[in-house]
Amino acid sequence: MMVAFTLCASISLPGVGSTSPRASLTPSEPEARAPALTSFEGLGAWIDIYDSWAFDHPAATVRRARLRGVATLFVETSNFSRDFSIYQPQAMARLLRAAHARGMDVVAWYLPGFYDVKFDFRRSMAAIRFRLNGQSFDGFGLDIEHSGVTPVSKRSDRLVAISRRLDANTKPNYPLSAIIPSPRGIELAGGYWPDFPYDRIAPYYDVWQPMTYYTYRVKGYRDVYDYTQLNTRILRDETGNPSLPIHQIGGIANRSSGRETAAFVDALLDDGLIGGSIYDLGLTGPEDWVELKRLAKP
Repeated sequence: MMVAFTLCASISLPGVGSTSPRASLTPSEPEARAPALTSFEGLGAWIDIYDSWAFDHPAATVRRARLRGVATLFVETSNFSRDFSIYQPQAMARLLRAAHARGMDVVAWYLPGFYDVKFDFRRSMAAIRFRLNGQSFDGFGLDIEHSGVTPVSKRSDRLVAISRRLDANTKPNYPLSAIIPSPRGIELAGGYWPDFPYDRIAPYYDVWQPMTYYTYRVKGYRDVYDYTQLNTRILRDETGNPSLPIHQIGGIANRSSGRETAAFVDALLDDGLIGGSIYDLGLTGPEDWVELKRLAKP
């Protein structure tokens, strides 16, 4: 991720099944997408295009992640500022093969700039349609955070347009996630993204992945716990769906103490979310894995 909000490592919660996707659908709408949400459940980890070691050593990366209980890797394929649609396609295929060989899922993510709807759509579909050496991704997440386009209403309209096109080209069985800035962070930031279009994009995504990033906002067990739960409440209120499938992304791993990671995990368990994470695989320390591993699938 690029601006003040970033990406992370992923977790889903034991004993919690997939919730029904889509926030709100009216009878006049087409049939809702209904993909399985297993790729967003269980302990996982995030990898971006700057994690060169992971791409240079895919087998070792996957082996280490799997030993920690990771079930899903979330891997960046590109962003709007780069000159490629898929980062190192051959290395990407090797990473996919290594993960799939160990029974792990891999979900692609892409950061749009919202300067050109067609461009961002093509980049997103390049990840969704990626096929090389028999390998492909198990889902896709749109990393919604870049704020370069103004006025904000134009940015929101372009987000809605991209989301609608992704939905139309992947339904009914391909899982899509909306990776969004911290809902509480949006409120606190004021002019960053007022009137964020939760309700307008809700019909197009199966899972929401708020970048809670408590390490930017709070410290200590109680404040991290409360802040994490607050983000869940805001997101469910804004979408009007009290059972919205949510995979929260917590703090930046090297800024989170073991006790704070425990607070984040406890909040996810207590709220019954389908998943969660801290950012990213390369930064996650032993004290974090102790807590995160509680959330691994049995």
